[in-house]
Amino acid sequence: LAENPDDLATMLELAKIRVAMDEVEAGLELYFAVHKKDSKFENGAGKQGLFNTFELIGSGNPLVKKYRNKLFALDRKSVV
Repeated sequence: LAENPDDLATMLELAKIRVAMDEVEAGLELYFAVHKKDSKFENGAGKQGLFNTFELIGSGNPLVKKYRNKLFALDRKSVV
């Protein structure tokens, strides 16, 4: 990523690794960045990664609310 910050495939892989290493917020931020850069990349893999992580950490986790709000704001912005 240092050499190519727009490498979405690498971002997705790093997001998975971060979540697996219990660096959940860092992983969520990477998934969100992928979704923000290209919501259709690999059939919406950024958003799907967010949703999969939400399931993993549970709906009561404050990170779920934080990233759902970020998604809502981003998706709303793209409609307007």
